[in-house]
Amino acid sequence: VHIASEVNVNGVTIVAPMHLRGCTFASGLSGLRTQFTRGVDLTGSRFMRHVALKGASFADSSTFDGARFHGTLSLIDARFTAPVSFRGASFSNGAYFEDAVMTEADFEDAIFENVTSFRRTRFTGPATFAAARFYAQSWFWNSHFAGSATFDDIKVIAQISFREMVVDGEA
Repeated sequence: VHIASEVNVNGVTIVAPMHLRGCTFASGLSGLRTQFTRGVDLTGSRFMRHVALKGASFADSSTFDGARFHGTLSLIDARFTAPVSFRGASFSNGAYFEDAVMTEADFEDAIFENVTSFRRTRFTGPATFAAARFYAQSWFWNSHFAGSATFDDIKVIAQISFREMVVDGEA
């Protein structure tokens, strides 16, 4: 499915599952302060412009596996109270997860091609970045992992900083 117009769901509550697998979003997706009460599945979708989900909350499992983010992704101050997966996703133009809270997060095999920030992100359950690739400056400053944190076999081409990162579980 090709979605030509920008999708704007700012400030609304979405009570039905949002399953848009393999879609192409040509003009962006905006869900500032949006509440997703049921599952979100955007597996394999392509986002040609921005994805702005600042302050959004996700109450059920969210899957972005294999998604391609060609524009900037902003999940600043987002809340995931159920598992979220970005397994195999690629981020071409910046990914910002600052001040987000993630219950269980999977970034295995993710590709971060531009600036990436997990500053002050709180992971309240297990988080994996196994085999992730970081090709530009990336920050985990002041991030907090309450559960396990897996960074096995990551590839770092540019600077990555873990300044003042805290891991309470296994690392």
